[in-house]
Amino acid sequence: MLSKVPGQTAKDPLRRTVSSTRIDKNRAAAVKQCKRYWGPHYANGGKEGDEYPFASTYEEAAEPE
Repeated sequence: MLSKVPGQTAKDPLRRTVSSTRIDKNRAAAVKQCKRYWGPHYANGGKEGDEYPFASTYEEAAEPE
């Protein structure tokens, strides 16, 4: 059985937020995980902290908060 991925189907789309507070929290949560796995200077090594779902969605990394 496949895991459920937000935005995986048209019946379960990603929902965009315009809240700058939520976007900032989402992005901070994604960066925290990048630093956790690749270290504090992960971007210097050519890695990117691109996130999916995107920081501008309700389904992003800070959703449980």
